[in-house]
Amino acid sequence: MANEVVGTHIMIESMVYHKIMHWVNKSSYEVSGLGKITYKDGRITVIDAILLPQKNGSAHTDIEGADVGKAMFLLKDTPGDLRWWWHSHVNMDVFWSGTDRDTIDKITQGGWFVSTVFNKRHEMRSALSMVSPLPLGFIDNIPTQQIQYLDPEAVKKWDDDYEKNVTNLMRTYTWGKSESRYPSESGRSSSDFRSGEGGQLPLLPHHPSRTVEDDGPGIEDRIPPMTPEEIQEYLEERRTIGAPKAGPPMRNGHSGGW
Repeated sequence: MANEVVGTHIMIESMVYHKIMHWVNKSSYEVSGLGKITYKDGRITVIDAILLPQKNGSAHTDIEGADVGKAMFLLKDTPGDLRWWWHSHVNMDVFWSGTDRDTIDKITQGGWFVSTVFNKRHEMRSALSMVSPLPLGFIDNIPTQQIQYLDPEAVKKWDDDYEKNVTNLMRTYTWGKSESRYPSESGRSSSDFRSGEGGQLPLLPHHPSRTVEDDGPGIEDRIPPMTPEEIQEYLEERRTIGAPKAGPPMRNGHSGGW
C-alpha cells in the first residue's frame, strides 16, 4: 500500500479501480457510473462501482435521474452508501468542467457526494461536495489512492504451488572425512574438498567423532581436537621437520657453525 495519508482521503479498492479503468480504456467517449463507499476516521473507501444506462458524447455523459434512483433501490441492502460518482475524460486532463459541476450540484442536493474523474493515463482527481449536514460546499483535490490488495486465497494458492514444486537442497562441504550442511561460502561443492580439487584439506589429523556441525563457527571447527597420541605424533613430526641437519665436527669440538 502507498504511504498513509493524513486527513480526509479516498482509497479505491484494487478490483474496483481495475474495473473502472477497464471501462475507461474500453471507451473512446466519456463513461460514468456510481459507486458505494464507507467512511471512517477521515478515510473514504470505495468498495464497489457500477455502470448505469447512459448516453455519452466525446465531452459529456448523461445519466437519467430515474436510473440513479433504480440503482439506489437495487443496492440498498449491500454494504456502504451509494455516494460516489465517477466518470472519465478519455485522453484529456482530469479537471471539473462546467457540466461536471452541474452534475455534482444535482446529486449533492440530498446531502453530500464524492466525485472522481479518471483518464486513460491513469490520472484521477477527486472532490467532496456537501450541503448537509454541514454546508461545506465544494472541496477539491482530495487525496485519492488505489488500495494495493492481495487476495488471501490467491496467496494461499501461490504457497501451495511453491510447496508442490520446489525442493530446496542443502549443499555440504568437507573437512577431512566429515561433512557439514552449512552452505559453502566459496560456492564449491563438497566433492571438491573430498577430492582435494579446488580446496585445501586440514593439515592436522581429524578426530573421527567430531564434525563441523557439533559447534558454531570458529577455529575449533577448522582444526578438530586430537587425542594425546595424535598430539605427540604431530609434535614429533614438527621436530623432525624443523631440526637442523647434522654436519661434520667443526673446530674446537663444536658443530653447526662458528
